[in-house]
Amino acid sequence: MKHLKAIIALAALQLVLDVLYIYLYPSVSPLRATLIGFTALLLLYILPFKRLFQTHPLVGFLSIYSSAFFGALLVQANVLESKSFLSAAAHIAILVLTYGLITALGRNLLGKE
Repeated sequence: MKHLKAIIALAALQLVLDVLYIYLYPSVSPLRATLIGFTALLLLYILPFKRLFQTHPLVGFLSIYSSAFFGALLVQANVLESKSFLSAAAHIAILVLTYGLITALGRNLLGKE
């Protein structure tokens, strides 16, 4: 359950940052994705993310950054249309896959069950 809450919080944070950066940097690009990612990193360390979700802020950052970055690349490659339902679904899928992969690898590397 804690992972589901963390994923929902990360997806919401990414959405808020994306809406913010639409006005600050309107072009969909890897640069905007990087701005979104590093803003998320800052906020995840400032906000009580680790205490609320028992998830390290770097896991959240990597999940948001990979979602934004690969989503932007898919839009630039004309695989997805920006601001479409399919684009949103792809962003969420990338975020969930990245979060799950990092969490699973972390457990295996640290020997936790």
